[in-house]
Order: sequence, then structure tokens, then C-alpha cells
Amino acid sequence: MFTITPSQQQYLTYILADTDTPSRLEVVPERGGIITPWQLDSLDILYLDRSRFANPQMSVRRGIPILFPICGNLPNNRYTYQGQEYTLKQHGFARDLPWELSQQFTETCASITLVLNSNDQTRAVYPFDEMIYGQPQAPA
Repeated sequence: MFTITPSQQQYLTYILADTDTPSRLEVVPERGGIITPWQLDSLDILYLDRSRFANPQMSVRRGIPILFPICGNLPNNRYTYQGQEYTLKQHGFARDLPWELSQQFTETCASITLVLNSNDQTRAVYPFDEMIYGQPQAPA
């Protein structure tokens, strides 16, 4: 049986589980949608530096973060688009922003969908509002 259980820890955490195996993973939307613990057949798969995770001023080590819009870094953390220069730090911004839960599903698997909407903060470093067929689209 598949379940999704919200759990208020330091951050609201969604626990996705398959009670038949037993396997589970935890997703924390507020900390960039990161997957923290992951267990398969009760065996730990991921390591997470809990002290860094607890401090919102620090980037999280390990787990499975969402690296968007870039994985790695740019030369001098800068790029130019349509004649304007932007600064984009290593691994982008998505892992540092709170995501929102938009859907959950437990019929044939445990699945959640998280959403990060563009805003003035994201547009300051990445001047796009949405992805269409994998291509970023500039705001109108």
C-alpha cells in the first residue's frame, strides 16, 4: 500500500511510503524540494548532513537536491542574455527556495508534484517564467 503522510518536523515534510516493502523517502518542499532520507527495504540509501539541513542559511549537503537552472557553475558565476548580464550562483537557485505541493497520488505509487513559480527574485538571476518543451521562455 502506498501512502503520503505530512509530518511537521523542523520543516513540513512529506513521507512517501510503500508499506509492503517497507520503503520510504522524505521530501521537504520548504528546503528547495530536497529528498532527505531514502530507505529501500528498511536500508538507508542516502546520507544527509543534518546540522547543515537544520540551518536555513547553509546549503544542504547530500540528499537529492533540485539543481535548477544549472548543475555546476558558470565562469565567474555570470552569463549574458539579450545583452544583459546576470549572476547565477553554483547549482542555481531552486534548491534555496520554498516549493509548493500541487498534487499527490497514491493509487499505483506514492507521488507528489512540487511547483516553484517564477517571481521577482528568480527573474533577477534567470529572466524566464516557464519551460515549454524544455526551452525557457522569456517573460512577455
